[in-house]
Amino acid sequence: MSLRETLSPKGIVSSKTLSDKAKNLVNKAKYAFYRILFLIFAVLASLTFGLFAFLIVPLSSYYLFNDFKFWKYTKYFFPMVKAFWRFVRIWLTSKAYRKEFSLSLTAPPMSSPDLTIVKVRSTWNADIYDCNQCTKCCQVLKCPLLDTTNNLCRSYNSFFWRYFACGRYPVSKEQIDFYNCPKWEMR
Repeated sequence: MSLRETLSPKGIVSSKTLSDKAKNLVNKAKYAFYRILFLIFAVLASLTFGLFAFLIVPLSSYYLFNDFKFWKYTKYFFPMVKAFWRFVRIWLTSKAYRKEFSLSLTAPPMSSPDLTIVKVRSTWNADIYDCNQCTKCCQVLKCPLLDTTNNLCRSYNSFFWRYFACGRYPVSKEQIDFYNCPKWEMR
């Protein structure tokens, strides 16, 4: 056995496997760190009624809009504070909502759902990665980041979108039912 190999209960494991496991562990720690940092940011912004978000406005703009040009988005900061408190209220008062929308801190960021657990309905008449301007999920949550004129998400593929619920939606039948989603169904 070489120095680059170690024993495991199943036999010999190469250093590459150990390296992959170490990378996976580092990535999970990174995802958790980024989420915790964002949650601290969100709580501070909300507790100060948006003042904290204005103090670090370029970062706020990047988190929500994937753009450091904050002057284009300042009108959304106070509506986001209001939305944050609405989400907290729903989360605290609805056990079903908490169960449906739990997310591990170590989950990788995603820009689309896990196609091993969901599939597009046969009745859906658009591309697999296109919501066809449906916006039901955004409307149910009264998300202030929905551009109602064009039925598009202003936060699409931003840090917030990829690291939290939007980018990975849906993950369960309960979510599909909650939003009455016409596109997705479970496999």
